Amino acid sequence: MFEEAVRAFTISYDVLNEANTFWGGELLTGRVVVEAANELRAESLDLSVRGVGETRWSEKDGDETLHYSASATYFKVKQLLIQKTPVCECGNNGVVIPPGCHVYQFALQIPQMDLPSSFAGAHGKVRYFLKAKLHRPWHLASRAEKEFTVVRHIDINLPDLLSQQLGSKEKTLGCLCCTSGPIILNARIERKGYTPGDFIRVFTEVENGSSREVRPKVALQQLQTFHAQGKTKCVPKRIASLEGPPVGGRRRDAWSGGVLHIPPDTPISLLNCALMSVEYSVVVYVDIPRAFDIEVTFPVVIGTIPLHNPVY
Repeated sequence: MFEEAVRAFTISYDVLNEANTFWGGELLTGRVVVEAANELRAESLDLSVRGVGETRWSEKDGDETLHYSASATYFKVKQLLIQKTPVCECGNNGVVIPPGCHVYQFALQIPQMDLPSSFAGAHGKVRYFLKAKLHRPWHLASRAEKEFTVVRHIDINLPDLLSQQLGSKEKTLGCLCCTSGPIILNARIERKGYTPGDFIRVFTEVENGSSREVRPKVALQQLQTFHAQGKTKCVPKRIASLEGPPVGGRRRDAWSGGVLHIPPDTPISLLNCALMSVEYSVVVYVDIPRAFDIEVTFPVVIGTIPLHNPVY
């Protein structure tokens, strides 16, 4: 049995920071390793770095299944590590690679662009990867691929993301001839911008004019939205939740102990991609037995650059 001529073909890149992330404008350096079991000829060795996005889902329409998809290429940069060579007189062409391990260094610039962050969602993804191809005469090309993470930094210290969020809602139970006193919810969160691992402090005041016992509750909601062929697919997800103490009938109570923990692995907000988005909101609501709840919704942004002067 013949031994495979290319024993190993791999890509590795140099890590620039503890998070192992990159952003637009940075230089991506690394190496392509070719391990040859015996002498081989290479027509060329090329390496490319790409950023792509794609969405895909299916929906039932009666007995028919409809498929939707869309894609986008954000950039593609290519570098030749072994130049293409002309055919020689003897009919052999290419560069001779002797047996052993051979390392080819590369340096590729990620374009200075407003790139969307890497993301893998329910019906779509944004991915960045290196792809190498080793072309040999009369052989299928050897291929290697290596993904890396791109982050679009969001600074939560911007004035708009530091502003306090306030809201209120009111509801009256019963019919026209027999109504209760109003149930009033006043809610507040300290700011609009947070980072993964942060804590969201929630303050509520509930004035319960009814005879029923009610309870304030809070949830951090994620909304993934995907677009393709003029259609939209939304996927809501609850990230964290908690509930406050009950408020008895004809009572008013303030609750300042509500603290939502954002899990450290929560994806950051994706707001600059035409194919998909990832948005967050804090929903504060009053759970009312045998009636529709009242709620206040605060849009929030999950960013990357933490608060400079946090107050705990």
